[in-house]
Amino acid sequence: MPPNHHHDALLWMAPLLSGGGYSSESLGFALGLHNLTRLDGGLMAGVRQFGEPQDESFVEGLPKALIPPLRHLFGAGASQDAASGMVVCHSTPDAW
Repeated sequence: MPPNHHHDALLWMAPLLSGGGYSSESLGFALGLHNLTRLDGGLMAGVRQFGEPQDESFVEGLPKALIPPLRHLFGAGASQDAASGMVVCHSTPDAW
């Protein structure tokens, strides 16, 4: 297969919308994944909220520019195909 030609799926499960340190880290990773999927259409990357409840006030305070890529990633993460490849759990061990 030529370089940068992937048929892989990656699901990143994290407390993306909870606020706090893990949330900040996971949002950074999620945006990086979004950029990779834009550069290489063969990589399917998605995210799911995991480990902590969503904090509505945190979500409302997110920069508006983050909303479209996050919608795309959460939509892809809801797909059954998202869990067909690598699944990363980015949370504290007590959330497993």
